[in-house]
Amino acid sequence: MRKQIKLAYPIVEANRCMWDSKEAYIYIKDQPDGKSIQVADVDRCDFTIENPKQKLLSIFAIDQCVFDHKSQHKKCDFAVFDNNIFAFVEIKDTYKRRPSHKKQAKQQLESTIIHFRKKINFDGCKPYAIISWRYRPVRPAVSTAMQLAKFEFLTKYNVHLVEGNKFEFN
Repeated sequence: MRKQIKLAYPIVEANRCMWDSKEAYIYIKDQPDGKSIQVADVDRCDFTIENPKQKLLSIFAIDQCVFDHKSQHKKCDFAVFDNNIFAFVEIKDTYKRRPSHKKQAKQQLESTIIHFRKKINFDGCKPYAIISWRYRPVRPAVSTAMQLAKFEFLTKYNVHLVEGNKFEFN
């Protein structure tokens, strides 16, 4: 998968958009007006990648690294993958989960998936699209609109849409 991404998007190497990690917990921060980066601790992060088996994971910044604000399409913040799972992640900067923010996140994920599918072969990977909120809710909110969006992503793109501030690679 790494080779496909580097061939399809040579800017990944030039901009140092991709890195690997085997850490049990990988903390990602989406910088304002900058690319997503790995940070040292949970208190500074917006999203946590749990890697209990400490497998080799590849993480790469999409927004402001592979694509900048001048690009003519919406894009998610970053992606993380191994040999079996590929997850696109959009982090929303809001404490209120308004329908308009969720709609925008879905559009950004959808646009990124469509763009990447034109250049990357995802056969053999279980794809995910993750909407993450900077704050950490006590319990997840389940809405009919989100259930419909999950169904749409699965039937239209064969992608599992989820919400949360963390994702576990088993």
